Amino acid sequence: MKTQRDILNDSLRLDSNKVALSVAAESLLCCLLGESMVNIHNGTLKQQEWMNILKKISGAIERAIEQNIISDEYHKSRIMVHKDILIKASSSKENTDPQYILALVAIIFELLGGIPYYGDRSKLNKKNDFSLNALRTIHYLQDDYQKACTIMKASGSKIKDVYMFNYHDKPKEFIKWYKEKYPKEYLEIF
Repeated sequence: MKTQRDILNDSLRLDSNKVALSVAAESLLCCLLGESMVNIHNGTLKQQEWMNILKKISGAIERAIEQNIISDEYHKSRIMVHKDILIKASSSKENTDPQYILALVAIIFELLGGIPYYGDRSKLNKKNDFSLNALRTIHYLQDDYQKACTIMKASGSKIKDVYMFNYHDKPKEFIKWYKEKYPKEYLEIF
């Protein structure tokens, strides 16, 4: 009897010049990128076609991040760093294992709100195509300690020393001090 891992391994295989896609993989691509994905695959893709799909997926993830994450600027910048790495990886022939990439894509979209269904659409060109908040919205909330940690992480070791020596276990007072001493930097972080 095949395990779930065996089924996943069989569903997507990378050949030297071709990528084999399972029906489930094609369905996921169709949901994410529109109905035009159904007609071109028939189960196999050339390596370059797969690279183009990875670029489209990266663009879809980028738009979904921009429309669905409400957080402080520091957190958004950290997410964007990883998004940039993903976009760069989508252009590299060494980072094209379909099983890994599509599993990652599915997880990302689920975390952002859900996998969209665009299987009946030929184009994705509406402003809200990647607004995934029909079921939930991601809100990152921080208590005072987490805000203090964010300030220290974004500001460097001197600010961390101030916290450790003067405000340890008093994050609310530290935040108040930082806002007064560095109002511009505070606004950039939050």
